[in-house]
Amino acid sequence: MRYYLAVSTNPGISYAKGVCDEGRRVSVVEAFGIFTTVSTAAHELGHNLGADHDEEDDAKACDPNDLFIMSPNETAFVRGKPYSRNPWMFSNCSVEAFKTTLPNKYV
Repeated sequence: MRYYLAVSTNPGISYAKGVCDEGRRVSVVEAFGIFTTVSTAAHELGHNLGADHDEEDDAKACDPNDLFIMSPNETAFVRGKPYSRNPWMFSNCSVEAFKTTLPNKYV
């Protein structure tokens, strides 16, 4: 299982690479307001589809400071920082992980 930890709460949980395994095709996300909930759901789905956090394990080539969806940091909105479109996109590392996890007919 993967846990996405933010500040002092755990808004989401999912099985890593579980999308193709019966009984592990699930992610659970707690509602914390529309934007946080949507970004957490996308993040947990990324784990389900096989992505690690950027800069971890198979995603070492991707910088978590680029704040893509799979950054281990809270990425949707960072106070005091200009808006970036990256929090709404998966990094190249994540896309490559999806290709590895999913059967070819789905990629």
